[in-house]
Amino acid sequence: MILSMPIDQQTQAWRRVRGHSVSMLAARSGLTDPVVEAAESGELDPPVSMIEALAAELGIPPGRLYGNPSSIKLLMGESDEGQSDLSTLDSPDPVTERILRGTKHE
Repeated sequence: MILSMPIDQQTQAWRRVRGHSVSMLAARSGLTDPVVEAAESGELDPPVSMIEALAAELGIPPGRLYGNPSSIKLLMGESDEGQSDLSTLDSPDPVTERILRGTKHE
């Protein structure tokens, strides 16, 4: 079963997973706090350009804002290296990055 969440909940979930405040995400993505808050509360249906800006700052492909981050957080959980914080990965695709790191250790 694939879990899905509305984009407003996704944006907020990814922001929290990355450890960003609303103000930080807004500033870094070229938006204002009220605009990000409206997108996260469902009051605003964000245009594609806004989704792309948010995703770029969150370090994820825009399509990830349409999927549930909890599955990625579970995959990215405790590792042998003790690195479980998604914000430490520079890759726009942390799952692939984690898989590639794992293959280097075998």
